[in-house]
Amino acid sequence: MLPYAMNRCRYLALPLLLLAGCGEAAPTPTLKELYEEDRNLPAVYLHAETKERVTAPGNSGILVRDGQLYWPALTCTNPACPAAGREEPLLFHESDPGVIVQPDGTLGYDPAAAARSSSPSSTLPGSCPECLTIRDLASETAEDRQRYQNFVQPYVLPETLQRREELAAARQQRQEALRTRMTRTAD
Repeated sequence: MLPYAMNRCRYLALPLLLLAGCGEAAPTPTLKELYEEDRNLPAVYLHAETKERVTAPGNSGILVRDGQLYWPALTCTNPACPAAGREEPLLFHESDPGVIVQPDGTLGYDPAAAARSSSPSSTLPGSCPECLTIRDLASETAEDRQRYQNFVQPYVLPETLQRREELAAARQQRQEALRTRMTRTAD
């Protein structure tokens, strides 16, 4: 009885599989759509004072939520950074203390607030706060300063990095398909 039932299921499943394949294929995304998705991939932002993490589309620049400023998260890639080797990456932000949220929710600038700031990141832009603890700024050369600044990179979520690679491959395939089609029409 069991072999008969298995054969019967096999014969019923084959037409269903064929029918399932007859539906409309998903439309191939355009290059513009692929680039737009890439621009909107999630990124991490940090609150200006509390360092609270939020995730939002990566094309947000400075993020304003509920009247609060959130800055794009940065990380340090220096292998000698005191924070290197942590399970969680060191995240920090570089903010401009003069940037403010105006009553209408838009961004504004207050030069007086910028002048009052004395944080190390405002006096030495592009610096990892952990690396600042091991650097001798008084004797540091311009080349060393630039090397430390090059270690500071925007933080990219692992899932964003993976999707960005997938989108790059899809864009490459789409461009090759367009080139092939153009070559065929030119012949």
